Amino acid sequence: MRPEISAWPNETFYEGRLIDGENVTSSVYDRFFHDTVPPISFVDVPGTETKGVDGSLHNGMEVDVAMGIVNAVCKQAQAAKRAAGGAFAPTKVGIITPYVEQRHELTQRAERGRFDPTAMEVVCRTVDGFQGQECDIIIFSAVRTQGMGFLKDDRRLNVAITRAKVCTGTRG
Repeated sequence: MRPEISAWPNETFYEGRLIDGENVTSSVYDRFFHDTVPPISFVDVPGTETKGVDGSLHNGMEVDVAMGIVNAVCKQAQAAKRAAGGAFAPTKVGIITPYVEQRHELTQRAERGRFDPTAMEVVCRTVDGFQGQECDIIIFSAVRTQGMGFLKDDRRLNVAITRAKVCTGTRG
C-alpha cells in the first residue's frame, strides 16, 4: 500500500518496523483516479442511521456518497481503459462496513450500477468478511453518526484501512 496509508498502522501496530517497498514510493504507483480519490481521505457524511429488518444498521446517505465516488472512478477507469488501447487491469473497488444491513444496501446499489467489468470491479463486504483481501481503492462506510463501538478494537480499524493498495477513504 502507499506510504500515506501505511503510516498510521505502521506506528500504531508495528512500532515503525514496516518499510514501504520501492514500487509504492515511486510515481509509477500513482493512479489515474487520484484526482478524484486521493491516497487517503476522510469524508464527513451527515446521514442518519436506521435499523434494518434484522436489527443491523444502515445509512442511506453514506450509500449515496459511496456510490457517487464509485461512479466517478468508473468514468475515469473507462477513459483510462480507452486511452490504454489494450492492456488495462480493471480497477478493483472495495466498499467495507461493520454492518450487514449496510453491506446489503451497498451491494444492491452496486449491482444496479452496471459497471463495465473490463474497467472496474466493485465488491461490498463487512469488515470481518474482508480480512485477508485487498483492493485498489477501499471505501469504508462507518454507518454510525454517534459512537462507533465496533471500532473500539483498533485491529478492526486496521483491517478497514489497510485493505487498500492505493486509496482509502472513510466517513469521518
